[in-house]
Amino acid sequence: MQNKQIKGVVIAGGGTAGWITAALLNKVLGKIVNITLIESEQIGTVGVGEASISPILHLNAALGIPESEFIKATQATIKLGIEFENWRAPQHSYMHAFGEIGKDLPFCEFYHYWLRAKQQGTNADFWDFSLNYQAAKQHKFAHLKHIPNTQLSGLNYAYHFDATLYGEFLKGLTISRGVKRIEGQIADVKQCPESGFVKALELLDGQIISGDLFIDCTGLSALLIEKTLNTGFENWTHWLPCDSAVAVQSESAN
Repeated sequence: MQNKQIKGVVIAGGGTAGWITAALLNKVLGKIVNITLIESEQIGTVGVGEASISPILHLNAALGIPESEFIKATQATIKLGIEFENWRAPQHSYMHAFGEIGKDLPFCEFYHYWLRAKQQGTNADFWDFSLNYQAAKQHKFAHLKHIPNTQLSGLNYAYHFDATLYGEFLKGLTISRGVKRIEGQIADVKQCPESGFVKALELLDGQIISGDLFIDCTGLSALLIEKTLNTGFENWTHWLPCDSAVAVQSESAN
């Protein structure tokens, strides 16, 4: 098989996944490849509130998105960790805070010292040594990268935001940077008769969208990766005692 340079990238599906993919590819390869995203307003996206973890800070920074603009556009709030209510038993809760716990020393991580202290009778909880945990429990936050006059890191955080609004925000940003958006539903997937690779997508209106690389962001329908290429689904049910999520509307706590 001859090597072929990738010049045209086609993303099937929008939403948060599709537009994050488009935004990152455009940021890294925007001057090298042409990027086209196909989505349909007739197909809804899966997503309500989005609970993120700290790497989203690096994602937004890589895309050149100011935090103030992101928070305003997505109605985001800052989070310092994740609390699990009714965890071990009813009324019991467990909070997993972001960021470091204690201070690691050369060749020995902090938890070894905490375990040794427990053996010697201390009653200190592991999370007593988490700045994130303490700040969250006291409902406090500040942009603190390092604790003054110490070698300890500051607060590590993430966001809770509206995933649909984030997708729309990235859509506007990415289109302004040169990504082409095509409105339409995919009716057929064209494959190379020799390799079986996807070579084009046909839309309901008859348009043929060709490309060198196709990325499947069609969500649960898995139009390219499963229905066309039959890559197979690896079942992890035996690893996941809880394998379902239910989203319901609720009143604002504010």
